[in-house]
Amino acid sequence: MISEHPRELIVKNAILRNYDNVDFASLRPYFESVVLKKRDLLQEPRRPIKNIYFIESGLVSSATHTLGNMIETSIVGRHGVIGAAVVLGAKASMHQSTVLISGSALRIGVDDMHRVMVEHPLIREGLLHYIHAVIVESAQRTLCAVHHKLEQRLACWLSIACDVLSGTVLPVTHERLSVILGVRRAGLTESLIRFEKYGLIYKSRGVIQIRDCSALKEKACSCYNIITSTYRENEVLPVAGQFWRFDQHGVRN
Repeated sequence: MISEHPRELIVKNAILRNYDNVDFASLRPYFESVVLKKRDLLQEPRRPIKNIYFIESGLVSSATHTLGNMIETSIVGRHGVIGAAVVLGAKASMHQSTVLISGSALRIGVDDMHRVMVEHPLIREGLLHYIHAVIVESAQRTLCAVHHKLEQRLACWLSIACDVLSGTVLPVTHERLSVILGVRRAGLTESLIRFEKYGLIYKSRGVIQIRDCSALKEKACSCYNIITSTYRENEVLPVAGQFWRFDQHGVRN
């Protein structure tokens, strides 16, 4: 149960915003507001999925692992959900989901989620739209890793991350970003230095600040437009400053 806002709940998650008052009211009693700390593990490969997280703020990196190597397959922010695979009948996660940038989420247990989806099928439908977008992102990023240049991929990732956060300050280290993109740290650092020289970013210790979002998006590969348009078509792309207020009965104000 949510104890911090007993009379009113401000909802930022794009999927929850799309539900009507009746569907949201059916979910609200089971939500728990949780803080997401940097490096928290929300899911681990081949481990049972116990909770579903509707991300409200911050950034979560979902990655696939094999033989000691990993590469990120999707970025999850307030447009998305961690654990949505349960909608497809999955019992265990195939990904590792790690909090990259601290934030918050609304958490619900798997059993409660299944029960609510049976009674309110439109909730399941909304999650299926999101899953479709994630599948497209994962496939596109696989192609991107094979065929596109590092600077294009880097510009794409930074642009998507800023869209998801609705901000321009990314507290991400070079080392972590090199792991996310599956490239050598030295090569990544060289690309960031060039980006700074072009006036696209400003980098300091552990932080990358975007200075020219439009120019950065122009430098990104075509994957940026494909991924963002897919989330937009599925009505789960976050909009800066957009949120809903729900009273204690789940009614939108």
